[in-house]
This record gives sequence, C-alpha cells and structure tokens, in this order.
Amino acid sequence: MFWILLILTLAVAAVLCLYFYKPHELYHGAVNLALRLTGFQRRSLTVDDEHWHYLEGGASNSAVMVLLHGFGANKESWLPYARLLTAKYRVIVPDLPGFGESAQIMDKDYSSKTQANRLYALLTHLGIEHCHLSGNSMGGLIAARYAIAFQQSVESLTLFNNAGIDSEQQTPFFEKMFQGDATLVARSQEEFKQILALVTHRPMKIPANIFRVLAEDSIARAPLLDHIFASLKEEVLEVYLNQYLPEIKVPTLVLWGRQDNIFDCSHVNIMLEHIPDSHGVILESTGHVPMLERPGDTVRHQLHFLETRALTAGQMTSENVNTRQQIFDHKTSTPRQTAKQQ
Repeated sequence: MFWILLILTLAVAAVLCLYFYKPHELYHGAVNLALRLTGFQRRSLTVDDEHWHYLEGGASNSAVMVLLHGFGANKESWLPYARLLTAKYRVIVPDLPGFGESAQIMDKDYSSKTQANRLYALLTHLGIEHCHLSGNSMGGLIAARYAIAFQQSVESLTLFNNAGIDSEQQTPFFEKMFQGDATLVARSQEEFKQILALVTHRPMKIPANIFRVLAEDSIARAPLLDHIFASLKEEVLEVYLNQYLPEIKVPTLVLWGRQDNIFDCSHVNIMLEHIPDSHGVILESTGHVPMLERPGDTVRHQLHFLETRALTAGQMTSENVNTRQQIFDHKTSTPRQTAKQQ
C-alpha cells in the first residue's frame, strides 16, 4: 500500500510540475495519451510534393470515413468524435494543408477546390477508392467541393455547419466579416478566448496553462491564417456554393447547431432544397462545432443516417431518435417533426 501511494503521489507531482512549468509538454503528452487510448496512429507521407500528417484508427478492412476539420483547427480536434466511429469504420483524419502539423507556406493556393484536389491525391495514394466524407465549417466546404468533383468516390457526405452558403438571413458575425470588420484569426490571448466563445454555445472549460499553449500556437500562425482566411472569403463571396448544390448526387446529411454564431442555421433549409438526396438535423443548445460540443448525440445522428440511407431513399424519419432536434424533409424544407425538448 505504501508503494502504491508513493507512486500515485509522484505521478500527481509530476503532472503538476509539467502543468506549471512545462505546459507544452503536458499538452502534447495528453494528446499522445488520448491517441493511445482511442487506438489512433499518427501517420505521414508525401504526395505530389505535399507532405501530409494524418490520424488513422479502426479496422483496416472496414469502410473508410474521412473527417475534415474547420478553419484554425487540426486533426486532433476530431478525437472526441472520431473515437466513436472506429468500431464500424476505418477513420482517416488529416491535417489539411496550412493547418496542424502541415508546413506553413504563404505563397500557396488554399482555395477549397484546390484543397479538395489535394485530398483526392492523398486518398488515391492510400488506395482508397470510396469513402464516407464528413467536414465541419471550412472542412465542410471542402468536403462539398470534393463530392461535386469526385462523386464516384464518395459513398455519403455529412456536413457539419459548413461554410459557403448565401442566405438572406446571416449571423451578426457573418455580416461583420462581409464588411471586413471580423475575422477568425487571433492576435492575442484575449482574441483567442473570444473566438472560442464565438464558436461554441457554452464556454469550453480549458485549464489556464493549456489555454495559453493553444492560444500561443494560434497566434504564431496568424500571418498564414490571415492569408488563408482572406483567400477563402474571396472565393466564397465571389461564387457561393448554392448554385453547385444540385450537383451533389450522393446521400447527404446536413447537421447544424441552432446557436451557431458563425453561419445561421437557416442555411440547412437552403441546402435541403437543392441537394437531391439530403437529410437535415438541427441540434438545440449547440453552436458551430457539434462534434466537439455534443459528440455522442452528433455521432448517433450520423450513424443513424448511414444505417438507414439505403432504405429511406431520400428522406429521414425520426424513429428511434430522441435527442433535441428538428428533422426536415428535403422536398419541402419545412420541419416535419419537433422532438421533445430535453
């Protein structure tokens, strides 16, 4: 008993020392531990002069699920969600060029179309001919572009609060961004805190020193993020995704947080009107990143969609779905049922 208590005491002391004196090492150690516990492996390779870093988990002989992160995020941001998919899928989570462990290169094309082409080259190199594709925010825009350009390679598409939609109803943040008065690039810890508060419905509880690690990394990337943000903004405002939505021919789930402060949840209606085989879910008490805010509820909706899409042929029922939501019929784009509020 004495030795067990001694070992536990030393372990706690070591963690406290890292937290106060070497928070970067503690953060990266925690991420590596999470990878071990969830069964994900870090992998890297070079394809057409593009050096990729990605996570891979699940059985190698299972159907492939690819997850694309949003602006300013990285592959690790998907871990709370990705771990819930590995029982049924081989999960691939890349750092998109310009983010995470990818090289920070200023004079490079970061448009969603080019990123989709790069992703196709990566998956082709990995021998992946077909996949289920999911993306959040910027990653959703890239996923939609990919599904349009390479529809023969996509089994299904899931879009979480994706970028690229024009609508009469926009959020205050979007209006400010349109006028050039708002951005998702932080230049101070206070601005980083404000961005985190903007993208989530409820504040994220992050220990102070770990928050500082995340903020410092984001601030160090500000010049590149400015370049990418401006590039994406110019691309989207020049030609919105709306006119290309009918070209998405694969079964598509559109999932949104009602309290999204970045893109208004009314975008769901627009997408359901124009994507032929589309299904929609709006989650209450959820912001811009449902896979982080409510991973359990979100993954249940996606798995339900994937399991029933072949049987429902263009519609989605609410049977056995008891989370806070609204489900839409893509033909009428009006709510068909409002589930009980929890």
